[in-house]
Amino acid sequence: MGKKFLAVVFVLISLAFPLSAGIIEEGFENGLIAPSWKIEGKAEVSSTLAHSGSKALVVAEKSVLSFDFSKTNTFGKMTCWVYDNKLKADWQKDGFVSGPYWGIKNVKGEVFMLGVTFRDHTTGDKLYNWMSSTELGGENYIWFMDVKRTEGWHKWEINYLDDKDSLKVVKDDKESPSDWTFSRYKTGWKGGFNGIVIRGNKQLSGEIKEPFYFDDIKIEYK
Repeated sequence: MGKKFLAVVFVLISLAFPLSAGIIEEGFENGLIAPSWKIEGKAEVSSTLAHSGSKALVVAEKSVLSFDFSKTNTFGKMTCWVYDNKLKADWQKDGFVSGPYWGIKNVKGEVFMLGVTFRDHTTGDKLYNWMSSTELGGENYIWFMDVKRTEGWHKWEINYLDDKDSLKVVKDDKESPSDWTFSRYKTGWKGGFNGIVIRGNKQLSGEIKEPFYFDDIKIEYK
């Protein structure tokens, strides 16, 4: 394992709220603690793997990392590179096991996130799923996408441009098929988002230790 730095970085985010429309980017290269991040548990900047540069973010198990770029909801897009190590869980032995998630949140604390989940009627070892929740650490509604998991770095985009259209997800710059469009009826969302969330393995039962890595996060907002 490479050297790890006990730090979480978002250098460009020390501006006062509310932020005006713009772009925020972070590649986790400077190794500085940013007070704008909220950490429940533990997060690290690691040199073990990186999409660009030499470092990437690791969020520990049972930990949640969130960042609010505005005090009010707005519309825009989140882009994040995620390293999938193809971790697996034995649901017959461990029961319900929740792997890493990443996505967006609103001022109510509701989240729309992408990730992996293992339970008796799911195929989390093969497919990604999306999850909508009313709290940062919760899981109220989980639905699997017909999107195969493969090991390596993948580019994920969550587009929430206005309330006229549904949430849209794009993976590796490929145009989203219809089943990647998430209506407000399914997600319960309305009015935009004000932050992002990255969550480590949440082992409601069982043991998952292997981390996902996160890098080159970009937020574009109106």
